Amino acid sequence: LVIAAAFALFSLWKKIFGETVAFWATVLYFFHPAVWYYASRSFFPNVPFVSCLVIGASFLIVRPIFEKWQTKYLDDILGCLFIGTALLMRPNEIIWIVPVALFVLGFSYRSIPLHRWLVWGVGAILTIGIFLSVNRFLYTDSLGTYISSQSLGVSDWTKFILPFGFDPAVALRTAYWYGIGLWWWMSLPAIFGVAMWLVRQKKAKWQTKKQNMYIA
Repeated sequence: LVIAAAFALFSLWKKIFGETVAFWATVLYFFHPAVWYYASRSFFPNVPFVSCLVIGASFLIVRPIFEKWQTKYLDDILGCLFIGTALLMRPNEIIWIVPVALFVLGFSYRSIPLHRWLVWGVGAILTIGIFLSVNRFLYTDSLGTYISSQSLGVSDWTKFILPFGFDPAVALRTAYWYGIGLWWWMSLPAIFGVAMWLVRQKKAKWQTKKQNMYIA
């Protein structure tokens, strides 16, 4: 999955930044400590989740099968399959995946044909149905999880997303630590590089500006 995700990342970066940047970014991806740390640990969903999410995004955005064989549906079916699998591994990640997806779609929904919306809709319904069915079978509660508990004081409608509740201060500290603090020597150059690239795109045409949304 790590290798497949690398090819998917390369195709995404190539579409946004160009082939040269995509190549070196992929090389650096293989040297990232987090990739090897989590890939070497058993029963951790981190790498499978991110890998499936990236591969699915590559099918939906780059559409490599359509580009080569002009097949209308296969990219979207595979994209939904991989993203659905990722969400079944870590359903709580939906709280940021859905807003990001809606943000991107807000800039490109008019150019998306009806058949793609239908495939995505069926994929979403199947993912939700599988999630509810499996939870019902394993935990006797469609919205239950293996870490849900009445002692946690979490309301019924949020326990499958926020089983331990929500503390903004803890969330910000955790985001800073894993986003910047832990590997600051990689995170800071990445932030600076993206900012510099966005400044250089200031006078770009709308097509390029729309691609910028994928970075967000």
